[in-house]
Amino acid sequence: AVHRVRYEDLHACPHATFAAIVRFLGLTAEPERLERAIAASAFAVLAGQERRAGFIEASRKSDAFFRRGQVGAWREALTADQVESIVGRHRPMLQRLGYLGAGGALTV
Repeated sequence: AVHRVRYEDLHACPHATFAAIVRFLGLTAEPERLERAIAASAFAVLAGQERRAGFIEASRKSDAFFRRGQVGAWREALTADQVESIVGRHRPMLQRLGYLGAGGALTV
């Protein structure tokens, strides 16, 4: 089974999203442990860890894996042509994940 987690959901509702992940894994969502997990995975914490110790998943083409931690920051990072190319190639999946509105415009 697969449990889909969207960054936007983690950002908007971290407690509910983390609790759903824990339940999916068959674990008990103990409030204190959930709170610690959320705090430990906060953007500022992860970005700080990357600055201090590096991050194995980081791209060689980028200065950092954890860039800004903001929903919708892609609007400033990608050109209109890049967005058009991504949407053109991945439209069905973007729709399935709720990233495209009824008119086909990006919703995040």
